[in-house]
Amino acid sequence: MDPLFYIRALVALVFVLSMIGGLAWVARRFGLMQQLRPGKQMQVVETCMIDPRTRLVMFRIGEVHRVALVGANSCQFLNEDIELADVPEEAKPGSKVVWPPSFSGGLHALS
Repeated sequence: MDPLFYIRALVALVFVLSMIGGLAWVARRFGLMQQLRPGKQMQVVETCMIDPRTRLVMFRIGEVHRVALVGANSCQFLNEDIELADVPEEAKPGSKVVWPPSFSGGLHALS
């Protein structure tokens, strides 16, 4: 066989694999995969990087919001449960108002 055939096949393989990887990255980056699961009970609401190894994560389990400090070898909860019943009606999921308005903005307001 012609060596040019092998080069074309290798280039085509690299192209296809890079397209699959790029689409997977876009889907993960913009949260497209999370929308495919109807009736999900757990959802990451927002994350905030503290340093390269540590991040704050706000997540929702059912009607409860929690904040955790996640590191390379540890995970520590920083708050008590925030019941969704404590949230105003217009700020509940499904409304046009986002609650909390901004997780990182709320952290800056605390400091």
